[in-house]
Amino acid sequence: MGVDPALWWSVWWPWMVLWTATAALLLVSLALPAVRLWRRRRDRADGLVVYLDDKLHADVVGRVTEVDLVRQEVTGGRKADEPVALSELDSYVSIRGRFRVDVRGRDTVVLLAPFGDPDDPDDAAKVRVSCAVESLRGIDLPSGVFKARCLGRVNGWNAERRELAVVPVAVYL
Repeated sequence: MGVDPALWWSVWWPWMVLWTATAALLLVSLALPAVRLWRRRRDRADGLVVYLDDKLHADVVGRVTEVDLVRQEVTGGRKADEPVALSELDSYVSIRGRFRVDVRGRDTVVLLAPFGDPDDPDDAAKVRVSCAVESLRGIDLPSGVFKARCLGRVNGWNAERRELAVVPVAVYL
């Protein structure tokens, strides 16, 4: 018995279209998650964390207030003839002073530096810098008082404790 090709196609063409479309959808549904997984892994390799480990470009030039805690000088960011109190600072600051480790926790290390050279540093106005331990990259901070410079953003003034809280961008020993 011979089958006419025209008759065969007239009966089976809807089924051929259905199976071809099913196969195409199956291929797309398998390929799409594979492509997403590949892109996610590729993005992690070239992500922000790797960039920050290499370089940090920040446009804060001209906006940084220089603070010398030992000499009790605050310059830049405002007019030079205006006296500025620590409690009035509200921008990026570059602080140079004599720091000491106040709290050494599991996740955070808190550095304190008094304003001026007081007999009792705990009674003086001071700067508090809270650093994440993982950001210190295994550096052992000196015991006692040490000179350092901190570039950071002012987080606020605590009038009760007379402390200027700074979120550090970088700490230079």
